[in-house]
Amino acid sequence: MSSCSKRIGVVIPVYNKFNFVERTIQSALNQKESFHRIIVVDDGSTDGSLDLIKKYEGSVEIITQKNGGVSNARNRGLDEIRNSVDYVLFLDADDELTSNYVFNISNCSFDSRLIATYRIRSSGELVYRGNRHFSKETLFESWSKGESPIWTGCTAVRVHGLKARFNESYSHGEDRQFFLNCLQSNDEITIIDEIGAIYHKSPGSLSSEYIKPSQDAFFHCLVENGKYFYRSIYILKRVKTALIGGRFINALVWITGFFRR
Repeated sequence: MSSCSKRIGVVIPVYNKFNFVERTIQSALNQKESFHRIIVVDDGSTDGSLDLIKKYEGSVEIITQKNGGVSNARNRGLDEIRNSVDYVLFLDADDELTSNYVFNISNCSFDSRLIATYRIRSSGELVYRGNRHFSKETLFESWSKGESPIWTGCTAVRVHGLKARFNESYSHGEDRQFFLNCLQSNDEITIIDEIGAIYHKSPGSLSSEYIKPSQDAFFHCLVENGKYFYRSIYILKRVKTALIGGRFINALVWITGFFRR
C-alpha cells in the first residue's frame, strides 16, 4: 500500500496482449512508491494473456469478463477502484511506466482534476513538452492541431466527484472525450516536468487503424461543443494524413465532416 499523500490506483485493460502484458504489469509493480491498487481487467483474451496475468495473482487484482471492448474494460475497472483511491490511471497493456511515476503524481502539490507526466516513445523520443498548466479549451485546440499534451497512459484522474465514463460506442478518441468530460470549464490540467511513461505502438493497435468521423469520439466532442473552428483544423489534419497514406476514400469521408452539425 502506498504511503504517499495521494492514493494512486491503476486499471490495466487487457485483450490479447500476450507479448506485452508482463512488461506492463512489471512496470506497475516496480515503482519507487507503490500503487494503492493495481487492477487488471482481462477483456476476454484468447491468446493466453490471462494465463500470464495469473502469475501475478496476489500482487495485482484480476477481473475477467467477456470481450466488451477497451472502454467497457476501463469502466469496469473504474467502478471497482473509484471508492478506494484519490487518483486513477488507465494504462494500456502494451505500454509501460517509469519507476517514479507514482512518486511524482502522489507528491504533486496540485489537486487538479487531471495530473499528467511527460512521456517518451520506445525510441527515446520525447512526445511533447510545453505548458505545464493549461485549460480544457487548450486541450480542444492542441488535439485539433495534432499535438498531444496529455496521453491516457500517463494521466491520472481525480475520482472524487467524477461523473465521466468512457464512451463504449466509439472505437477511436474515446480517451480524449473522457478527459474532456472530466473537466469543468474552469478546471486546470497539471503536467509534472518528469518522464512518467513509455509509449509502445504495437501491431494492430487501434491508433493505427482506418478511422472515419463516425468512429471518432473526439470529432463528435468537437461538434457537440460547437468547436467548429477546431473541427475544421482537425478535419484538415485527418484529410492530410489520409492523403499521405494513400487512403483517398478515407480523405473524402473526412471532408464530409465539414457538413456535420
